[in-house]
Amino acid sequence: MDNSRENNNISKRNKAAFLAAFLLVLAALYLFAGIFFGFYIPCPFRALTGLKCPGCGMSHAATDVALAFGALIRSDTAGAQAHIMDAFRANALFIPIFAYLIYAFIKIVSGKETNQSMLSQIIDIIFLIIILIWWVVRNIISI
Repeated sequence: MDNSRENNNISKRNKAAFLAAFLLVLAALYLFAGIFFGFYIPCPFRALTGLKCPGCGMSHAATDVALAFGALIRSDTAGAQAHIMDAFRANALFIPIFAYLIYAFIKIVSGKETNQSMLSQIIDIIFLIIILIWWVVRNIISI
């Protein structure tokens, strides 16, 4: 009985890892489309309401971070700094959201997503509060 449950958990982790890898490839293709062709999908929430969602500007921020890495490879620190500043102007939550996605992926792959500790729940709640505050503030002061 335990062996069946363990195999089921491994199967779920494999599916989660495959899905994450697939989404990573799609994100990379989208990133390259932004860098080389300037192609970005418009935000449907902003198109309907005129307000920015918490994720508005993420594509531009990701593009700027990729360009910053390219500038660093060329030893252009001033250019890299300019791209990082552009990324923060596009969406200041880019780095925290990226870090949280890595944290969530590790949690899923490790199989601990169903048995959350108190610390894990606190991190989730704090992150949700940060996103909600960012959403309100960026629309009030037009960031």
